[in-house]
Amino acid sequence: MKKFLLKISVALLIALALHLTAGFFAGGKTDEYYLRFTGHTQKSMFIGSSRAAQALVPTVFEKHKAELGYEGEMYNFAFTALSSPYGELYLQKITEKLDPATTNGLFVIAVEPYSIAIQVTDSVKDFKLPETRNVLSKTHCVNCTPNFEYLVNNYNKGWGHLFLEHFNLSTTEMELQSDGWLEVIVPMDSVSIAKRSKGKILNHKNSIGEYKLSPMRVDYLEKTIAFLQQHGKVYVVRLPISKAIYDIEKQILPEFDEVIHGVVSKMNVPYNDLNGASALFQYKDGHHIGHESAFVCSDSLVRWVQPKIERAKGD
Repeated sequence: MKKFLLKISVALLIALALHLTAGFFAGGKTDEYYLRFTGHTQKSMFIGSSRAAQALVPTVFEKHKAELGYEGEMYNFAFTALSSPYGELYLQKITEKLDPATTNGLFVIAVEPYSIAIQVTDSVKDFKLPETRNVLSKTHCVNCTPNFEYLVNNYNKGWGHLFLEHFNLSTTEMELQSDGWLEVIVPMDSVSIAKRSKGKILNHKNSIGEYKLSPMRVDYLEKTIAFLQQHGKVYVVRLPISKAIYDIEKQILPEFDEVIHGVVSKMNVPYNDLNGASALFQYKDGHHIGHESAFVCSDSLVRWVQPKIERAKGD
């Protein structure tokens, strides 16, 4: 019996050691979120959903840091429409990720209909906000390296994959960069784009009548802006999407433009809807901007933000 217990103990210790070692190999190829829950606090950030996660490239802003004059390095802290719509939980995590000593940060907040809406439900009693079932609610620490809590609660592969991913022995189309940008490289030929877009358009069409404006989310968008204004300059943007998706979103939340214009006016922050130039960008699926276009989109935002900052310096 003692020998059996000894063997079991040794096996458990070896398994534990392997898991602990594997945790140190987790990185940008682990999944699309992990690295954002590691590292240290940040001073300047992009905020939003998966559109922002893929479209806003921190290195583009870093090239113009001297002119923009913000603190720290730009960091992409955007997730998805399901895990990071505007609400109490996302604001809490933003608060934890931001260095409290920041006074001159730069913050770009991306908005879309899904970020200020909730699903229509007949059962108020059983309704739960989607973010309460996703990575932000399952992970308490956003600055832990390695983040074993995240891996235990959210990583759904065998931990041996962490070694494979680290040594590029597995294939993936996504890689989360150390600055939080989610780099997604997929075939961008017309056939591939059309196939992916067809699915996204269908999903969006199915969402018509399924969402309604959430005063709670609008309130937390304002609270998020107000909080970040205490630490620097805030800019609000609606990122470009394909015309087909844009037209559907007008049906999903017809009052979106009016609500957002009301928010930015009330909070006194600049707003830029890039959909007026949506034809200038290429899209993976109509919903997310293409890899190369992400650099173009980020550069256009730099050129929009820069003169506003320069004018503010002169006032």
